Amino acid sequence: MRAKTLSKEMVNTNAYTSSFHVFHTVFCLVLSVFSVVFCVVITLRTSHLEHRMQFLESERVSVLSSAPPSPQAANLSLWDAIEKLVYKRLMEEVPKLRTPREVGQECSCPPGPPGRRGRKGNPGTPVSNPIFVDT
Repeated sequence: MRAKTLSKEMVNTNAYTSSFHVFHTVFCLVLSVFSVVFCVVITLRTSHLEHRMQFLESERVSVLSSAPPSPQAANLSLWDAIEKLVYKRLMEEVPKLRTPREVGQECSCPPGPPGRRGRKGNPGTPVSNPIFVDT
């Protein structure tokens, strides 16, 4: 009888461990498939970006090739733009000069009499350090 109960317990334990192993196997398989799909998606996006970069670079080359035929014309327009920019920056940095008003020589009179004295200020805090006290 004891042998029968032991064999039933072993069957139950084996069933538990086998289902546990099946779960782990399925989990690892799903994780592996997900990793492969992720790698494929990233590879496709990278190739799409590479094709787009090639297209933009070829477009840029075509724009640069349709530049002005003479380099002197391009240099002149570039120099004009640089001069305008430098002049604008200089005008921003130069201080505004005040022009003196025009006053004739006959107005050289001294200022008027002084006004009333203002009210007395706060006395401040008394000095407690004997080094700075006037004797």
